[in-house]
Amino acid sequence: MFIVKNALRLSLFILFFQTFTSFTQFSNVSVFCQVDMNRYDFYSGIGISYKRNKFDYFSSIKLGIIKTFFQQRISPRFSVGVNYYLIEKSKIQLKPTISYNFSYLNYNHTKSNYHYWNELLMGYQFLIGKKIKLTQSTTLGPASEKYHSEILNKWERVYFLGYTLNIGVLYEF
Repeated sequence: MFIVKNALRLSLFILFFQTFTSFTQFSNVSVFCQVDMNRYDFYSGIGISYKRNKFDYFSSIKLGIIKTFFQQRISPRFSVGVNYYLIEKSKIQLKPTISYNFSYLNYNHTKSNYHYWNELLMGYQFLIGKKIKLTQSTTLGPASEKYHSEILNKWERVYFLGYTLNIGVLYEF
C-alpha cells in the first residue's frame, strides 16, 4: 500500500505542477487523451505534457477499460516520463521516450487481494499534425507484478517484459 500511495502522490504532484506551470507559460503545454493496450488491459485516460527546450515531460492518469467498466473493479494506471525531440518538423515529430508506469487492482471484492504492477519502458512516440496531433507510440521494457500468495502466505514478485501500444489525440496550446 505504501507504493500505491507514493506513486499516486507523485503523479498528482506532477499533474498539479504542470498545471501550475501551464498558467505561466501556456504555449509549452499540451493536453492529451490516449488509449493504451498492454498485457493486462486496455487503458483510457488523460494527461498533460510540458515542453522545455528539446524535452517533453509528461504525466497521465488512465483507467483499465475492461476491469473498471465490465468487471466493476477500479484499475488505475499512473504514468510519468520524458520524451526527447529527435525530429521536429512543422507537422511531424519523432521522440524517443522513457516512462515509469504504476498500476494496481484488487482481484477480490470481499477482501484485500491487491496486485501491483511497475514498469520502466522505453520506446518512441510519433506525432502528426499542427495544433491537434494524432499520436502513436510503442514502448518496451522490464516490468514486475507483486501480489500476496494465498497458498504460500507471503508476497511474491514476478518479472517479465512489459510493453505498451498507444494511440491518442493531443492538443497543443
